[in-house]
Formats: sequence, structure tokens, C-alpha cells
Amino acid sequence: MTGGMKGMPGGRLDPAEVGFAAFLVGLSGLFLWGARSIKPAIYDNLGSAALPVTAALLVVALVGWSLWQAVRRRAEELPAAAEAAAVHDHPGLGVGFLALTFGFAALLGTGLLGFALAGFLYLAASGLLLARKGGKTAVILLAIAACLGFGGQYLFTRFFYIALP
Repeated sequence: MTGGMKGMPGGRLDPAEVGFAAFLVGLSGLFLWGARSIKPAIYDNLGSAALPVTAALLVVALVGWSLWQAVRRRAEELPAAAEAAAVHDHPGLGVGFLALTFGFAALLGTGLLGFALAGFLYLAASGLLLARKGGKTAVILLAIAACLGFGGQYLFTRFFYIALP
């Protein structure tokens, strides 16, 4: 969600944000509904649909948390002009993040790097791009990227039995 769904002046929530939240909940519902049709796996002790069900429930939980935060903080609104200025402070940020995402997909698609290393590099680069800080923040971001990149490889191949590039 953009900015934690801060809301609109007058104590109302932004209808576009609420609509996006409803879209995400609906999409999660489709994942849950589709997961019912996945046949049980022979060797998978978590079940064939563990990953899509977990992802759908996580999205629903995050949307619920975000909406709760928006309702709780709607009185602490930022003025619309300050919020608009904050969005336009870094116009190249979105383009850079999109370029990193395409680069990650290209690395995986061509087979130049495996999932773990490409994931680590992507998460580290995108985290540093978004944080725009060095020092202690960079060390924490690198540690998180290592846990998610290499830990994700281990989790997907050992527990979910998903073949990764």
C-alpha cells in the first residue's frame, strides 16, 4: 500500500487505497479457491498448496494490518501538498526499481545466476536504492537480503520442493 494508506482530509480513507486493498483481498481469495484444486503431493509433507495458501493468507493479513493502521492514524494526516512533494522528490526511484526487477528476471531467465545469488543481489540493490542510506542500514539490508535470498532457496527446495533456476 502506498504510505500505509494515510487517508484523506476530513477523516475519510482514500477510496483508491481501499479499492486496492479490496482487490488484493479478492486476488488472495482466488489463490485460496484455486489452491483447493491442487492434487495432494506424494512426498510433500506440507501439502501441494502450502505456498499459494501461505502467500494468500499473508497478503490478507498485511492488508488488514494496513487498513487498521490507516483507521488508527487518520487524524494524523499529512497535508496533501507535503505528501505530493514527497512523492516527487525522487522521480527516478521507481524507474530504478523497475530496472532492477527486469534485471533480476533477465538473470533468472538466461540462467546466468541461480536463484539464491540473483535474489540476494536483487534484494540488496533494491533495499539500498529505497533506503538511500549507508553504514548500519546497509549492513542490516545486506543481512536481510542474505537471509531472504539464500534462505528462500533453501526453503523452496527443501520444504516446498520447487525447482528454482
